[in-house]
Amino acid sequence: MTERQSRQSIAAFGSKVKTTPVEKDHFQFDAEVSVSPTFFSWIFEFGCMIKIVGPENVKEAFRQHAEKALL
Repeated sequence: MTERQSRQSIAAFGSKVKTTPVEKDHFQFDAEVSVSPTFFSWIFEFGCMIKIVGPENVKEAFRQHAEKALL
């Protein structure tokens, strides 16, 4: 996640989001989310620049949502 994406995640999820620098221009953040089409749309907006690393059930729900978009 880039610095811009980090700012957008804070805007989307609030200032209580835990943001951790990973590399120079990449960040990881932890947030409680409502797993929904709105959340998935937000993730899709970033394309391959953002990654859901867990929990596994959220990754699977996103995978299923993406597959439905291809049908």
